[in-house]
Amino acid sequence: MDVPPLLDRCVVRDNAGLREAFLRDHRALAAAGDRRLDGWDLSLRPGVVLATFRFTDKQLRALGEHVESETSARCEPYALACGAAWAGIVHARGGGTGGGRNVDGAAASRAHFGFVTGCKPRASPPIPANYFGNCLGICRVEAGEPGLTAAAASAATWRVIEELAEEGRAFRDARGWVRSVWKYASTRAVTVAGSPKLRLYAAADFGGAWGRPSKVEIASVERTGALALAESGRDGDGGIEVGLALPRADMEAFRNFYLHLFASLC
Repeated sequence: MDVPPLLDRCVVRDNAGLREAFLRDHRALAAAGDRRLDGWDLSLRPGVVLATFRFTDKQLRALGEHVESETSARCEPYALACGAAWAGIVHARGGGTGGGRNVDGAAASRAHFGFVTGCKPRASPPIPANYFGNCLGICRVEAGEPGLTAAAASAATWRVIEELAEEGRAFRDARGWVRSVWKYASTRAVTVAGSPKLRLYAAADFGGAWGRPSKVEIASVERTGALALAESGRDGDGGIEVGLALPRADMEAFRNFYLHLFASLC
């Protein structure tokens, strides 16, 4: 028999007073008229198009071998897909040639990437796996922007993931999460929506004649510009789908980056 969902929010202990810190920072930034979150609002930029790029298991294995040879990092598929997509977006924005810009128009010297991690097993004490609620932490990655490669971006992402194994690491900088989010928005940081672990295609399987959907979309990325990550389609072959929303010229530049990357590896 499956374990029933746990709805008791008391299992999430906030001994550090994070709730009050988060609310205080949100209110202070909003009251100051801070507009940095607009950096993620694609509705302010015309001509945005959507596309999905598939990272097959074969491609990810080839990329993993390349990353290890370049950086000695042995990355898991999630870090590889995120790193390649992050580097591709930086390249598409002009960062591959030093032309990347922040929201304020200033030249960007550092590329920023952010994703969330599940904190249930990392809380103290651990939160039961059947707790029916969110408990997520923010992970931040930075790398030199000019000439950022898929190998460097993947390795940098993987190092942050590895650090989560340290006891208490997931919450070490938690009091600054709200301020960090606003800062990252001003730098047009690349972020992530979804995860292959969520098994979106399996979750949307209606069975019978309908079966699994042919395509799953995360609609919010059309506005936020985040990477939409999911397991690879109907076949479940171990690959990862990455959905993107970019201005048309940037999308074409990303497509060329993607094709060139795997033409050289596979």
